[in-house]
Amino acid sequence: MKKGAYKQLNLTHLEAALPHVLDAARREQWTYEMLLERALAAELDGREQKASARRLKAARIPGKKTLDGFDFTFQPTLSERRLRELADLSGCREPAPMWSFSALLEQGKHT
Repeated sequence: MKKGAYKQLNLTHLEAALPHVLDAARREQWTYEMLLERALAAELDGREQKASARRLKAARIPGKKTLDGFDFTFQPTLSERRLRELADLSGCREPAPMWSFSALLEQGKHT
């Protein structure tokens, strides 16, 4: 195909997927209808993945946060040992109510 034709037709995801789709079509002896359906599905899947990645980037959702990455020196009034106990609920026989965890976090704000 002419260089740049996929981009001109706005089928950039199909360009990458087409060799795999054509190989599968030859192996499995697809009909023309099935080949076209799978090729267009590959383009649509690529577009959806790109749109999803774009939306996640625009949302600016922070990465996964854990206690291991928390800087306890930044909040010296916060007891690391106490927070870790609450996190794994080792001191409780029943699950701790949410207010106890949030109360611990609020502890440093009012001092």
